[in-house]
Amino acid sequence: MTTSVMKKLSVAAAGAACIALGIASLEASPAQAAILTAPFTVSVPVGTGTETGTGTVTFDSDFVSAIGLDVVNPVEGLLSLNLNLLGNTFTESSSAAFPVLPALFFNNGAIAGLLFDFELAPGTQALLVPFTNQVFTSAGGIGSVAFSEPTAIPTPALLPGLVGLGMSIATLRKRQAEKAKQA
Repeated sequence: MTTSVMKKLSVAAAGAACIALGIASLEASPAQAAILTAPFTVSVPVGTGTETGTGTVTFDSDFVSAIGLDVVNPVEGLLSLNLNLLGNTFTESSSAAFPVLPALFFNNGAIAGLLFDFELAPGTQALLVPFTNQVFTSAGGIGSVAFSEPTAIPTPALLPGLVGLGMSIATLRKRQAEKAKQA
């Protein structure tokens, strides 16, 4: 084989090894923390009807144990909160008590509810209450909150392999350019 073919094969082999290492890292150990997102719905009484909104809360599972009561907030573990309700988007900073609230509660590793206060409409406050999963409004209404099972947010596990492959290709091209200058 020619030297050029050997160099191309070595670059391909190096890239394949880097990608294989990235794939091997996809199997996270049980003790490894993950970023999780939990979708939820909120129903609130408005006038004579009920309005429903959807949201997500994203948190670092490193702050949640499988035993006992745990609380995550924007200072420790709560990464983001978004709630779309009544044509508005509420975030974690919509709370008057930010960064103490919102607070996501867990009981034995399962979501037990969200403590979150925000201005639902001008002059109308809303409060999501954990454990009861109810929503109280200053207008006297009571609504509900329901959470779905949290799911892991994919991490770019193949990124190290792709970076390694890119560096190998760049090195090969640099050598080829140097050879062309010398010839």
